[in-house]
Amino acid sequence: SSPKLSFYGDLRSADNRQLTFDLASESIPDVFEEAVHVIVTLTLPDPETASVIDITTVEVETVSLEETIPLSWLPVPAVQPAHNYDKNGCLRGTDITFTNSYPGMEWKVEVTDEQNILLRSAEGTGELFSSFAANADGWPFLPAGQYTATFYLNLNGNSTKTGTRTFSIPAPDIQVTTSAYTSYSLYAEGYVDTANRCDPYTVYSPEVTVGILSSLWNNAKYAASLTTTLGGAEISGVTPTSSEVGLVFSFPDQKDVTPSLGGCVLAATASFGKASGQGESTVLVTGLPAEFAPPTQDSWSSYGTVNWTGEFVRLGQNTTSQPQYVTTNRIAVPSGVKIRAPYSVMMHGATVATTLTLSFGTYEYFKEQSSGGMFNNQNHYYEDVAFFTTTEGVSEIKANNSYGSGQTLSRVYYLKFYYAE
Repeated sequence: SSPKLSFYGDLRSADNRQLTFDLASESIPDVFEEAVHVIVTLTLPDPETASVIDITTVEVETVSLEETIPLSWLPVPAVQPAHNYDKNGCLRGTDITFTNSYPGMEWKVEVTDEQNILLRSAEGTGELFSSFAANADGWPFLPAGQYTATFYLNLNGNSTKTGTRTFSIPAPDIQVTTSAYTSYSLYAEGYVDTANRCDPYTVYSPEVTVGILSSLWNNAKYAASLTTTLGGAEISGVTPTSSEVGLVFSFPDQKDVTPSLGGCVLAATASFGKASGQGESTVLVTGLPAEFAPPTQDSWSSYGTVNWTGEFVRLGQNTTSQPQYVTTNRIAVPSGVKIRAPYSVMMHGATVATTLTLSFGTYEYFKEQSSGGMFNNQNHYYEDVAFFTTTEGVSEIKANNSYGSGQTLSRVYYLKFYYAE
């Protein structure tokens, strides 16, 4: 609005004198509207002597402009990948959203990996979406890595490339869990009778659950692997079954596992599509139920005068050494466990007294002393069942004959230990 026109020039004179004139005409609009051009024509006298510049004509016209913007100027759509999981956290695939950078126009996008393999494509108008489900027969899941999205516009029936965008996809979250049961876990759940029928050194039904769909695991386009360890030993070659919580790998029972108060760690690692997950759980192998009937030398250690007859273990007799005992550490029972402990022993008295003690850890559940005068050359048998609850972790069973001079001795026919109600 209110335009002002001025002319500036230099005369072709010896002194190059400068001239300045304000130009005015009623034909010049007071306000220039959009798309209005005003052409002002000036009359120039002799450039060497002129002292006045006049407006000859003023032309007002409305104009229009039409220009084709190069496709390379158009904004490249943004790429937003996201891994898709079900309600149980199982990996189902990868979705990709492409923002709407071509409003009202038909366009498409192709996604390739670093080897230029076509993995995804989508076309339409507005914001485009590539769902894992729509690519179930192709590449429903895209592993971690770098990818390229190439964009095309459909112009007059021709597909014209507009640009590319490089983007990355992170590794998915692969959930891995492990499980198994032992005699102790059954006891802890209240299945006492079933626990007492278990093998004491076996980890039953080890399983590894991996949180991905079976359709992904079985897709030949992906390299799937699983490594599972139990107590440091690797287990492999297992085919999974599908479940609501993912793929379940069932392994053979693990036998002859050494009891430990620290527990047996079941650890697993699952690798899939350049991603991996780890999981572990701990189960207790207690060594219960235990039946030493009779105690045999292969599972026990001895001190002093000890004789393994095959029917019983004899502690003492014809010796002055003391004590005489047998012990085994083939158990690992935590605190708070109820124990039923049947036993059968015999004490033979002589001229010198002796004491027989049966202990479960630090707890002495049988202790009997024979006096030389009362039990001289007599056998006294004890067969009963002890009930007690552990107050600390137990890793040793012991039968101790505290003295055995002359004919004084003890015999252990059997020691048994079961979970109790």
